Amino acid sequence: MTPEMQMAMMHEINQQCLEKDDLLALDVDCMVLWTLHRHLGFGVKRLHDFYLAMAAEHRRMREFYEMDDLYPERLKLKELGADVEQWQKEVLANEPKTLGKR
Repeated sequence: MTPEMQMAMMHEINQQCLEKDDLLALDVDCMVLWTLHRHLGFGVKRLHDFYLAMAAEHRRMREFYEMDDLYPERLKLKELGADVEQWQKEVLANEPKTLGKR
């Protein structure tokens, strides 16, 4: 495979990854919004306000921390003592400490 062919192939793979990432992000956003509605009683207006604030905060943090390939929120939450990576491990191991608790 020539370098040009390899570059074209990588470009296409990256484009497909970006398309899938957009779909995954939409599903994650929906999961967060549904959880806020179901467990904290957020209505449509409050969900919309939260969604806009979350998107603005994410853009602000990416620009401020100049991180293109990492979600800076994960780092900042860990600094607060909220280790979401550990929480995810608990959930994936079916051992969440607060599953279903409010």
